[in-house]
Amino acid sequence: AFDQIRSCAANNIAILLGLLDALDTISSLTIRPGHLGALNEQLQCITELADRCLESSSDRLRLETRLAEVRETLAARTALHRGT
Repeated sequence: AFDQIRSCAANNIAILLGLLDALDTISSLTIRPGHLGALNEQLQCITELADRCLESSSDRLRLETRLAEVRETLAARTALHRGT
C-alpha cells in the first residue's frame, strides 16, 4: 500500500509526513531484518520523491527533520537486532 499512496503524494507534504509516521511506528515494532530492509527501501523512495517534488523550503525542512527521526528509529532497531 505504501507504493500506491506514495505515488499520489508527490506534492502533498501531509501525506508524505503521514507515510513517515507510519514507517516510524512500524519500525519501532520489529527487529526482523527483512522487515527493516523493506521499511528502509520505502524510506529511500520517499526521500527520492521529496527531492524531486517538494519546492517549499519549509516543507523540505519539515520532511528532512522527520526523515532523520525515522532513520534514527531504523538504525536503532537494526542495532538491536545485531545485538549492538
